[in-house]
Amino acid sequence: MPAIVLVVGYRGEGSGKTVITASLVTALRAEGVRAAPFKPYAATLIWDNPSILGEVMRRRLVVTSDALKLSSISGVHPEIVNPVAILVGEADASRNNWRPLPLPAGGPLTLGVLGRVSRCREERVDTLHFVNVEALASLPKTMQEAVVDAASGLRPFPLRVGREFVERVLTGEQEGAVVSCLGRIASQSEVIVVESNSEVPLPIGVKPDLVLVAAPGVAGVIPGDRYVRSLQALGLASGRPALAASVADVIRLSGVAETVPLPILEAPEDLLPRKSIEKIVGRVLEMLEKASGGAREE
Repeated sequence: MPAIVLVVGYRGEGSGKTVITASLVTALRAEGVRAAPFKPYAATLIWDNPSILGEVMRRRLVVTSDALKLSSISGVHPEIVNPVAILVGEADASRNNWRPLPLPAGGPLTLGVLGRVSRCREERVDTLHFVNVEALASLPKTMQEAVVDAASGLRPFPLRVGREFVERVLTGEQEGAVVSCLGRIASQSEVIVVESNSEVPLPIGVKPDLVLVAAPGVAGVIPGDRYVRSLQALGLASGRPALAASVADVIRLSGVAETVPLPILEAPEDLLPRKSIEKIVGRVLEMLEKASGGAREE
């Protein structure tokens, strides 16, 4: 198995996980390391990212904004770099007299309205699309129409499902599909930079060699063994995805070994300057050297 660098977010969405993941993969490749990104589960808010439905229509494939960025810097197809993708809608506030809408147990992702699960076979990728008809009925009319238009061009055509199906997908029922695509990437990589989703501390059952905690303006560095021990102390089996705790819960036990300041980027598509993540790149290279006994192939 390649070395695993896990990138998690201290505050969930908007923490900078994807920027760190893409920047680290790019920097490692510049050093001659066969590095690849992987985002097992990803979700994109349609209202905040209006161009995403256009990408879905153009590709005839459900994609997320994070996966598109990771795919563009690595050349790994979006289906493989992100096997489980969800597009999330917004509930129509006017239907509830502008009062806060009660969320079911699954939280806001139960408004995941359009999704995809991809399983990587030896020579092909099998894809399942689905449309959550319960969530669709909760959306404002204009958003409903846009989602239906995008769904109509998907190949394969989406199954009609409910919120319970989406919740099962997001809580590990499709772990086999995720593992299959991780295996495809692992066969060609020395390092896999795994980006978690939301505030999930371990999105897939692998033991990280190094953990990076993304937060606005900073990244925390935690040795992988220390992070795993903290997961175990919380009663989360290290061989399975850890979904029942937040990143903050784990960090309270593990602590952060080092903090790396990060610059503010001018545009969301930008990558971090190499000099700003030099310490992180150095840690990964040192880790690879130790694993190979100082004889890593260039």
